[in-house]
Amino acid sequence: MNTPSAEQFCNSWKDLYIAALFENDKPKIAGRIAEAQAAILARRRKLTVSVADVRERHSLDNALFSLEALRTCLSILPAAIASSLQHQVSG
Repeated sequence: MNTPSAEQFCNSWKDLYIAALFENDKPKIAGRIAEAQAAILARRRKLTVSVADVRERHSLDNALFSLEALRTCLSILPAAIASSLQHQVSG
């Protein structure tokens, strides 16, 4: 089994982040945002405290902030809240 390299992790969250920012199919945007946020948080957990990692951590934090701003501007509920509300309505 191949373990993803640091470069692959870095490219993965960036690709998902860009896909979320430029998704033009409104029903897919919330999913893209959630997927990108999960990848960013997973990458952030893997980082150490080296200078290079601090720079990437700043990039990750900025990306998370941007995704949250996009979600807010589009009035998309976070996945956890949306799921909870759906359960309350249906049951």
